[in-house]
Amino acid sequence: MTRVLLLALLCTPLLASAQTQNLAGSLSDGDPMREYGGPYDTFTADLQAGQQVTVRMESDAFDTYLVLRGPDGMEESNDDFEGTSVSQIETVVAKAGTYSVWASSFAENGRGDYTLTITPGNVAQIEIIEGRLDPRDEQLPKGEYADRIERAISASSPFSVELESYGFDGFLVVRAPDGQTWRNDDEGSTSSSRLANLPAMAGTWTIWATSLNADEVGAYDLRILTFD
Repeated sequence: MTRVLLLALLCTPLLASAQTQNLAGSLSDGDPMREYGGPYDTFTADLQAGQQVTVRMESDAFDTYLVLRGPDGMEESNDDFEGTSVSQIETVVAKAGTYSVWASSFAENGRGDYTLTITPGNVAQIEIIEGRLDPRDEQLPKGEYADRIERAISASSPFSVELESYGFDGFLVVRAPDGQTWRNDDEGSTSSSRLANLPAMAGTWTIWATSLNADEVGAYDLRILTFD
C-alpha cells in the first residue's frame, strides 16, 4: 500500500547560477594528503538545491582522482572516467551551499600539473514525497515492506530519483514505461539511494520505496528531479 504523506513541487529557474570554472593546478610535495591516497588541492563551487554539476579533472602526469563533498556530508568520488588520466563526476546536488572539490591523485606518489573544470548546470524541478514503511504496507517476496508510487513523467531530458531513509537501510527500484528496471541500495551511505540519468521516456513510471532487509520500517523522503 502506498502511503504518501506530503506532496510538494519546488520550481526553480532552469538557469545555471554560476559560470564554468576552468582551473589549472599542480600537485606537489607540500600539498595535504588524502588518507590512503595522494596529495590534493581544494576548490569550491556554490550550488543550488537540485542543481546539476559536472566536475572534470585531466592530467598527463599522474593517475587523477576526484572528490566532491557537500555541506550536508554527501561525498562522491571518481578515479578512472576515460582512462587513468581523466576523472569526472556528474551529479545533482540535494542541498544548497558551498561544495568542496578535491583535485587529487590516486596514488601517494602522484605529482604534476592538471586541469580542472567545474560546470554548474540546470536546476531541477523537484517533487518531494514524504512517506513511511510500516506493517500495513505491501510486502515483497523476501518480506520487505514497500510503497509503490506511479508518476506520469514527460521529462525532455534524463532525470533522477532519490530515496532518503530514516531508521532503516533504504532500497530504491524504478521501472520505465517499457519495462526497463533500475535498482540502487547505497549511494554513499545506507540511508541514501539514488538513480541518476534515467532516460527521457514519456509515460507512467513506477517507483518502489522499500528496504534492503525484511521487516524494516521507518520514514523516508522520495525526490523526483526533472529537467524540462
